[in-house]
Amino acid sequence: MDLDDLHGDTLESARRGNLISRSNALTEQGTQVPGDAAHAVYHDVLTGSRSDGRAFQGSVDHTCHNWTYGGPDGAPQVGHWDRDSKYFGLSWNSAHAAPGCSVDRLALSGGKGLLYCFAADKAPD
Repeated sequence: MDLDDLHGDTLESARRGNLISRSNALTEQGTQVPGDAAHAVYHDVLTGSRSDGRAFQGSVDHTCHNWTYGGPDGAPQVGHWDRDSKYFGLSWNSAHAAPGCSVDRLALSGGKGLLYCFAADKAPD
């Protein structure tokens, strides 16, 4: 319905909305992301955000230099597209920090460097 529902800014809105899950977290081609709860191929998704969808404050980099760095260092914040994880809470977009920015380091926690993408406004008719 709106950004509150998308991010679940409050407990009430998180229960009402925040419905990103295995059935509707699709690839850019509209297909399901490969994997399941036990064997998620692409479990972690790069978000760089807090659970309310906003950026972290302070000097710690949670976005691998605004998604331009692919080296082994860093701690990008990730969410869980499948929401079937021991780390799942009310937030799909801020589960934990990944162990680095490179594809190899992202794979250590179940990532492949995927990003969520949303349009906040409805496209004109």
